Amino acid sequence: MLPKIISFVLTILFINLCGGAVLADPIEPPNVSSEKFTFLQSGMVAPFDGILLMPEAMSKILADSEFALKQMELEHKYKTMEFEAMCSMEKDKLHVSLDIEKRLCSDRLALKEEKYDKLLDVAQEGGVDTLERVLWGGGGLIVGILVTAGTTYIILETTK
Repeated sequence: MLPKIISFVLTILFINLCGGAVLADPIEPPNVSSEKFTFLQSGMVAPFDGILLMPEAMSKILADSEFALKQMELEHKYKTMEFEAMCSMEKDKLHVSLDIEKRLCSDRLALKEEKYDKLLDVAQEGGVDTLERVLWGGGGLIVGILVTAGTTYIILETTK
């Protein structure tokens, strides 16, 4: 019964550990469609307030954000694979433990059956045959009666 309880608890724990990877939110890139930009020439007036960047700086910012996004995706993929491998290893360990418990129970059962068979053989063989048992029982009964009668006789004769 204890191995069943242990395997049940470990199964629930395993499901809880592995369930988080499935329910995780995917990483989405930031929404840049609402951002405004325009190209300006030297001496032109900006149509809105903001920060003026050179095209090279803007390219570097965009490249850095794309790199950061790809890096996060790779890290997420790595962590997911690492977690799945850990869950798989835990599952394999649980299977091994279960197999060991099954073998131990099977061996214990075989030993008990062997012991039961030996006791049954001894009981069926009787060790002593029936006639001999009857003679020993009858002899014991007769000796018991004689001892009781003798004791009673001695007590009655001494009290007179």
